[in-house]
Amino acid sequence: MLPTPFRIVQAPASVVFVWDDYHAYRIVPLDGRPHIASTAKLWMGDARGHWDGNTLVIDTTNVNGKGRLSVVGDFLSDQAHITERLTFVDADTMTYETTIDDPTVFTRPWTMRAVEKRKAEYEFWENACHEGERSVEGMLLAK
Repeated sequence: MLPTPFRIVQAPASVVFVWDDYHAYRIVPLDGRPHIASTAKLWMGDARGHWDGNTLVIDTTNVNGKGRLSVVGDFLSDQAHITERLTFVDADTMTYETTIDDPTVFTRPWTMRAVEKRKAEYEFWENACHEGERSVEGMLLAK
């Protein structure tokens, strides 16, 4: 969920994650509403969150199975269940932990953990194609 720079915006009944790349965002309701019908499958899944002390716990179901975990092709099926725990250690440090349970792809649930540091000086920039950009052809042809 958190591979590139992002911002966290907290509203009264939700938390919103905003990424610099591709103008992506993710809204996590905190109001106790149930997950949507299991027949509705979404790219980022259906997330529901709650606070457990200083830890934001996010429960995600209903992923569509078309996304990737990384650029090397790791994937999840539409049966994945993801539990994320964002623990705010101090004003500038957050521990991110996610457990992925996907019996279609993995033999057992697995967990990864990373420490994120606030980048107060980071500025979001427009992420768009640039007219006349010529490096893409070279990258695709491995030149």
